[in-house]
Amino acid sequence: MIQNITRSLKKNAYQQRYKYMAFLLIFLLSHIESLYASDVRIKIYPDESRSSILQRIENEKWAKEVLDLAHKNVDKYVKIHQTDPEWITSRLQMYWKNKYTTPIINGAHYSRAEGKAPVPTVRYTGGRDWATDYATPKLEEIRPYMDYNDDQIYVRNNKKPGKPWEWVDNSKTAHQIESMNVNIMNRAMYSAFIYWLTGKEKYAMFSYDILMKYTEGMYYRKAPVTEKDHKNAHLLGLTSFEVIHEKVLTPMTLCYDFLYSYLQEKKADIPMIHAVFQKFADQIIEKGVADNNWNIFQARFVTYIALLLDEDINYKNGKGKNYYIDVILNKNTKRQKALRDVCQTYDQNTGIWNESCGYAVNVTKDLLEVLFLIDGIEKKNILRDFPIVEKAALANFEYLFPNRRTTAFGDSSYDLLPYSTFETLLAFYRRYGEKDKELFLTSILKQQMEEGLYDREEGASLYKLFNFIPDLLPAEPNCDSLYSSAFYAPNVNLFVMRNGMDPANGLMIVNSGSGFNHDHHNGISMELYGKGYTLGVDPGRGSSYWVSDHTDYYRKPVSHNTVVIDGISDNRSDRQNPGEASEVHHVLSCFPLCNQKDALSSSNSISYVDNQYYEAKTRSMQRRVNGILRTSPTSGYYVDIFRSRKAEGSDVMHEYFYHNLGHSLTLFDETGKELTMTQTDELTSEGGKLKGYDFLEDKKVTNSPENIRGTFTLNLKQGSNVSMDVWMQGFPGRKIFSVNSPRSLKGMRGVLSSDLAELPIPTMIIRQEGEAWNRPFVAVYEPYDTENGKTIRSVNYLKSENPDFVGISVSSSNNCLDYIFNHTNAESVTNVREISARFQGKYGVLSLEGKELKRLFIGKGKTLQMGNYGLHAANKEGTVLIESKQAGWTITADVPVNLTLPYSGVSKLTYRDKGMNRVINGEIISGKDNARCIVFQLPILKDKELKPL
Repeated sequence: MIQNITRSLKKNAYQQRYKYMAFLLIFLLSHIESLYASDVRIKIYPDESRSSILQRIENEKWAKEVLDLAHKNVDKYVKIHQTDPEWITSRLQMYWKNKYTTPIINGAHYSRAEGKAPVPTVRYTGGRDWATDYATPKLEEIRPYMDYNDDQIYVRNNKKPGKPWEWVDNSKTAHQIESMNVNIMNRAMYSAFIYWLTGKEKYAMFSYDILMKYTEGMYYRKAPVTEKDHKNAHLLGLTSFEVIHEKVLTPMTLCYDFLYSYLQEKKADIPMIHAVFQKFADQIIEKGVADNNWNIFQARFVTYIALLLDEDINYKNGKGKNYYIDVILNKNTKRQKALRDVCQTYDQNTGIWNESCGYAVNVTKDLLEVLFLIDGIEKKNILRDFPIVEKAALANFEYLFPNRRTTAFGDSSYDLLPYSTFETLLAFYRRYGEKDKELFLTSILKQQMEEGLYDREEGASLYKLFNFIPDLLPAEPNCDSLYSSAFYAPNVNLFVMRNGMDPANGLMIVNSGSGFNHDHHNGISMELYGKGYTLGVDPGRGSSYWVSDHTDYYRKPVSHNTVVIDGISDNRSDRQNPGEASEVHHVLSCFPLCNQKDALSSSNSISYVDNQYYEAKTRSMQRRVNGILRTSPTSGYYVDIFRSRKAEGSDVMHEYFYHNLGHSLTLFDETGKELTMTQTDELTSEGGKLKGYDFLEDKKVTNSPENIRGTFTLNLKQGSNVSMDVWMQGFPGRKIFSVNSPRSLKGMRGVLSSDLAELPIPTMIIRQEGEAWNRPFVAVYEPYDTENGKTIRSVNYLKSENPDFVGISVSSSNNCLDYIFNHTNAESVTNVREISARFQGKYGVLSLEGKELKRLFIGKGKTLQMGNYGLHAANKEGTVLIESKQAGWTITADVPVNLTLPYSGVSKLTYRDKGMNRVINGEIISGKDNARCIVFQLPILKDKELKPL
């Protein structure tokens, strides 16, 4: 009995102890929960909890680097803050002394501020232009309470010897003030993240003081107003001259999100904070531009704000989370277009956005981020409502050269793609279990990783930490279906031709025009790729969009590979609306078919395009034919035929510009003797010519009606040097110039070493007096490296009495000879007596290897005949390519055609079609000099193998 009582007492004691321990555990958990991060999942990035982020940091090196970056950014300042809380807040750029409420703006510059608030308010930045003589101070260099000299800031003058510190009027600076505040708010964000992750209050206190000081200052600050010059009034943000540059908002909203529980504990004025966020959002929606990239960049900022707000009913003005998300997705206002309508800006066939690729790729990246974050609220797979965005993401690959750098047309640079675009898409697919799409995209991403273009371990950001999927599915690297041999995007007047995507041996031409946002006034421009580099270079944009180097040079035709008429060409054209075709720029014909995603599967050795452009200022017509001819798996060359004339016939001169990366340009006559060049004062803006001429240096000239050759040489520190040879047909009335053009300011970052990127760009200019239509610029370009050497031995030009005809013969190694024919009119017929040839069509190629036919090509024509080889389309114009292969021929023909060959004993050809063998019987005829020939009547075929039977 005593044992039973003892046993019962022990049992009760255990039960009481268990209840006590359970109560204590619940109390501690609830106490910890109230102390920090009551929302285990934050609102902006809701997919991951604190525990999952901690696990990711423990398991993934790149995730740990995000935390390391956060500590690196804040630990030093958090320590200072513990003993000197004003150290960090005093470095915020505020109207500390005068507490102004309203900034006054004059044009693109800060003027002054007025009004009186009860607390210090946030200062307004100095100007719209980011180009400035003054450096932005590092955090330690910022003077505390730096408004005691009224509207001046203390900065370094980069243009003066020794870069002295000076007090400078805010109106003479650029983005320094907003940049200093963004710098501090970024540290507040990282510190709040550490607090959310660890619960250490010192990090919360640091973030709290910054956030509240800045937010309070913004609460009493009003939107800027303009005086005198009001041209930028529709663009102004609360802190920046452009609402798309309100860069403080991303760290500010994330800081608030991570800090939310601490703000509650401190009884912070949450309604005030929300009112400030609403003020930012309303200003962004009210201002800006509704028909270009601004729309998406504005939507991104508003999305970060919307996700933090409560339901609409909780606000007197009804502007809560759902209100702003509805505006972003569905509502059109004067300055902000609904994203559902914005997506119509994409070309629905190609997926290309109607701006230069430097902007277009980031539009798609940010649009995906906006959709992904909004989708995180209710998880309804919003991407299904925006199918064009997936297409656009993959269309980005059409911008790429074989070295996987984008073209630099318009305001662009030779950049890698932003791979976060594809990471966000992967996260979408993983979120909804779309495994087939995820596998396809994973294979693409792995291909970029395998080629060393992208490293998932590099780059630390909170967006990456919370939203990238941690592990990729097993998939074989593959990008085969992303690139087209010929790609045409009419909404940006962009045409791309490729032959292979091997970085060392691929060939690619880019033609670009104007008529889109962030375009350049370049007519029909040309970029040429070779041996790992875009050698025929587009220099991109200038120091900024408001500086003379951009407005007078980088955006103008003198900086591009194009033709300038009478020294005054403007080449601008109206921006095209979605779905509209250009009125001035047309692709008249091309081969192969466009937009087939076939660049890695095609075996074609030939491609061409015929561009037409009408230049309104000089009322001139221009035609540019570009072609690629592959001579071996590792070599090939480009053809450039540029015609230009004024409609009224009052031509003074036409100047052909070609810029090529390199240390030098050397020019030779036909015999290989170096041309004697003399210094010249020509090529200036004198007489009303383009100011861009004044940017050219080391100008040399010679008069020569003869054919010439030039060599551009780029000396590399590692590997073989790279050269580009150019052959140019001569005509009477020609001047040949060699000049140095300004370097590419942004375009070559990451492509060339810094010392090479600083080099001026060697440039060849050919001036033709009078018209250049019947005396066109006819050039052949071959890129090569010193290890393998050049393959072209000579280039000659075929003679004809037909002024519409251009003929070129190119002799290369392996005893190969190419004949190239061109007319502007497909109906034109030319007999070339010196080689016993006849051609009717726009573009033709006949290639011999020794005495054997290597290939025959007609582009938009009917007849190409030389000796006993020939093609003839009897009924209508067409495009036909026949190439010799080991086992016979390959053929692509969009019309029935007769193929004539010397008779070799083969009288039948066979090919496979729909699972069956088809047979074509030949007819023996008498050819030139009574030689026996055979004619095969070929049907319409695409990529078929013809074998002798």
